[in-house]
Amino acid sequence: MKRTEYAAAVMDTLDMYCYICDVQTYDILYLNKPLRDLLQLPEGEDGIGKKCYAFLEGQTEPCSFCNHGRLNMETKAYRETKSQRLGCVLTYEDRLIELEGRVCHIACVWDAAMTEERICQLENRMTSEQTLIKCIQILVHEEEEYALLKILEILGGFYGGVQSYIFEHEEAKKMLHKKYTWHADAVADRSEELYIPIEQMQEWMQDMEAQGVSEAAFMMDASMLSEPMRVLWEKYGIEDVLLVPLIYEHGIMGLMGISNPRKNRENFRLLDSVGYFIVNHLERRKLIRQLEYASFTDMLTGVKNRNKYLKTIQSYEQRPLKRVGVLFADINGMKEINDKQGHSYGDFIIKHNAAILQKCMKKNIYRIGGDEFIIIEPNIEQEVFQKRVEAVRAYAQKDDEYRMAIGAVWQEDCLSIKDMILQADTRMYEDKKRYYQDKQEKMRSHIQDTAHG
Repeated sequence: MKRTEYAAAVMDTLDMYCYICDVQTYDILYLNKPLRDLLQLPEGEDGIGKKCYAFLEGQTEPCSFCNHGRLNMETKAYRETKSQRLGCVLTYEDRLIELEGRVCHIACVWDAAMTEERICQLENRMTSEQTLIKCIQILVHEEEEYALLKILEILGGFYGGVQSYIFEHEEAKKMLHKKYTWHADAVADRSEELYIPIEQMQEWMQDMEAQGVSEAAFMMDASMLSEPMRVLWEKYGIEDVLLVPLIYEHGIMGLMGISNPRKNRENFRLLDSVGYFIVNHLERRKLIRQLEYASFTDMLTGVKNRNKYLKTIQSYEQRPLKRVGVLFADINGMKEINDKQGHSYGDFIIKHNAAILQKCMKKNIYRIGGDEFIIIEPNIEQEVFQKRVEAVRAYAQKDDEYRMAIGAVWQEDCLSIKDMILQADTRMYEDKKRYYQDKQEKMRSHIQDTAHG
């Protein structure tokens, strides 16, 4: 194969149109395959030997816009001309080459409209990819709430929407709850709570699948809505919404959407891609919360464990506290319970007393040992704290055989939480001592009554 044949084979694979003609005679020497296809030439016809101005432009003499006379071997020239034969505007890049001993004109040609469209598509793609990278960087490096709100702002701007948002699935309620919102109008009302039944989201996804929509993201208009949702849309002036379900392997985690998108409406890929990273972030957050729960929760009782207690004490020691109440509780007779009735019954007693503390003290309950609990209540009024302590005592008195020993202390200004805990601990042991003294006295009286009986 000659070098010119190799060159022709390469030019046939290009996405542009190319032709070569003789500078002196204007005879066509070569048309590449894309140009032959564009001209719809019959099989076997290649235009070779025909005058370029007649064959390509339908002219009877050389074209007035031809660059032949303005070219040399070191330069190239550009022109944009409407083709009479094709009826479209073409952009030309002209240059001279030497081919088999003669000087020839080679023209590379683009459809100007297609060129502008491709440039626009490329720019949009670059903008979309840059936006995606920016969103990922924010998600990785910033605090969660700021990151998600910033991403919603970026997406709202990219799509020209009036509002962007993230709903999260609250499994207990079987609802999607709007948790994060960005408004183009900075003074828009953000106070209203909004829920979407999870079944509604599943219906929308099924509708899209039935319509053959393959992308995860989809555009939704009012025709897909229930009447209550349609009324809500009308209230806020929503015409359509670009949505992407946030789906992970166990089901729907939430959804992300843009209301009234007016730019890049066909670009579902960005929202879909950002949604993928949001899902990974939310799944990671869920896993971290599960690990934190396991690390800081007593699995027998559901109250906070010693790890959480130590972390809380450390944080409280670093700052002064106001109006603090501390209650120290210890279950009497746990060793006797475990020895006589078994550890299963002992676990029951522990859970029973933990439930009393939860009922009366509400929160901030820590199980710090097998039968020991501490409650630390910052920012609580003395009267409220004392009522809660008395409620615990009342419940404990009913369990005469294995009741809790209790010690409580309240201070207006707490300079050392550890000192307060030590005081509560001391009072608890005083209460425990009274319990065992009363128990021994009752046992002595029972023995004497039996002996005299």
